[in-house]
Amino acid sequence: MIQANKANLVTDLSLRTLDIRQYEMDYWMGVFNKLGTIASTLGGFASTNMLIDTGFEGKRRNQLLLLSYILAAGSALGFNLVLFTISTLVGIWAPGKALRGEGHESMEEAIRIMEDLFDRSLFFFLAGLLSYFLSSILAVFWLFDSAGAFIIFAGLVGFLLVMGRQLVKIYQAFVPSSFRHGGLKGNPAPNIGQTMNPQDPRLRGQQFQASFVEAL
Repeated sequence: MIQANKANLVTDLSLRTLDIRQYEMDYWMGVFNKLGTIASTLGGFASTNMLIDTGFEGKRRNQLLLLSYILAAGSALGFNLVLFTISTLVGIWAPGKALRGEGHESMEEAIRIMEDLFDRSLFFFLAGLLSYFLSSILAVFWLFDSAGAFIIFAGLVGFLLVMGRQLVKIYQAFVPSSFRHGGLKGNPAPNIGQTMNPQDPRLRGQQFQASFVEAL
């Protein structure tokens, strides 16, 4: 009787821990969903930049400026395309990875992979954003005369500084110095499926495995 009560307690604790990990899973899915949406928007803007006519007749051609512009616009499109691909694939495969396992192991591995991918995704997002701003600035100098270009350049740099300042303030306000995970350390039942009797299909999920109960 005592062993059965202990088994019920451990199983209930494992299920509650899985509920907490599900909150983490939902959080990361929301993060990658937002990143994918932003990447598709910025990628569209970057592709529009690449369609700008750079061969106006009578305009003195600066080949270095043109090359820099093409590289910046192409980098913006490439970074955002990579980010969009990562976000899409995470949204497709991560939930299946977490749900097809029998217990904590598959859920924890899926969350760990998403945490690792987030750092790289954040790099691609910032790199794509800066590349887009750089391509816009270079396009201004290519399309306008010096006076008009410097006026627009000052405005774009001002917006970039304001955006950077807000980014730092939001980061300091919401991002903790260290993250805490919902995983249960020392969990005696890391795989909840192993606690059930696998011999008789009629009892699976209803009767505890004797070896598990005896180990408690």
